[in-house]
Amino acid sequence: MENSHTILPYFTVGTHAVEAHQPVSKALEVMQEHDLRHLPVLQDGVVVGEISDRDLRVWQLQKEFKFETAISHVMIAPPFIVDPGAPLTEVANEMAARKIGCAIVVSGGRLSGMFTITDALRALARLAGD
Repeated sequence: MENSHTILPYFTVGTHAVEAHQPVSKALEVMQEHDLRHLPVLQDGVVVGEISDRDLRVWQLQKEFKFETAISHVMIAPPFIVDPGAPLTEVANEMAARKIGCAIVVSGGRLSGMFTITDALRALARLAGD
């Protein structure tokens, strides 16, 4: 893969999100309803974190787990945020280095979508066929 390729044609446009003040139960509900593994977390329309199904599973094992706990207490912050024109290899390498499953795509300060491991695999398959 050349560095001239960007994530633009591969990222998942438009995604569900939750607000930082909402309870963990809301994140679980949205993830289950839409079969998602990652959710951006917003505060006043700005991406401030990310929460994954793995984070929630770990949190559920804790003694202090409560469904009404605010998402802000369990989210990963700061999240890995990229521009839609970010080089594919740089984003994939950074995700691998951080051992994370997604990058949140933001354009003009607004949530545009997500670039996940699944998107990266689709990109690899498509580019390998070139």
